[in-house]
Amino acid sequence: MRAGISSPSPLWGGWREATGGVGPAVAFILEFVRQLKPPGDTPHPSLRATLPTRGRERVLAALLLLVLTTQALAAPTPKPAEPAAPAAITGALLQGLDKTTARVTKFVAPLGQMVRFGTLQVTVRDCRRRPPEETPESAAYLDIDEIKPGATTADHLFSGWMFASSPAVSALEHPVYDVWVLACSTTSTGSAAKSG
Repeated sequence: MRAGISSPSPLWGGWREATGGVGPAVAFILEFVRQLKPPGDTPHPSLRATLPTRGRERVLAALLLLVLTTQALAAPTPKPAEPAAPAAITGALLQGLDKTTARVTKFVAPLGQMVRFGTLQVTVRDCRRRPPEETPESAAYLDIDEIKPGATTADHLFSGWMFASSPAVSALEHPVYDVWVLACSTTSTGSAAKSG
């Protein structure tokens, strides 16, 4: 212990053991405070001469606050958990309407692969969606061709971005079929992610 300060009291030692211990600077300051005003006794003579009573209390309060703040700042902070990587987009979930039968069909179109819907050939070139913390939106770049019965070549009908939240902004104009984007499909679930 420091010169002029006796060893820690049994009460202090018990408290230190109960709380798992504190740094040596805090232990010194707490013992210093304990010896300033021991119950029913006068302060240690070496401490009484150094500061007036009110000044001692203020200095000790400031020292204790300084040490506790320093220890709190020096304590290691846990690193926040890293967010999971977004699942890879493998295609788009589309919905098609056959106007002659009024049948609505949902189908998944993998990226770069042609999928048939009636006489239409739909190819998804790209599909993008906003992160979950933003307003939900999915958009897919589609190429749509039609092969009429008995024809050998395909007629190109549509190329462009279709938006899940606003299908009328960029729509396929066809007398028999409507096609629109619902969401992007991912590898993690093997299905479409609800995002718009």
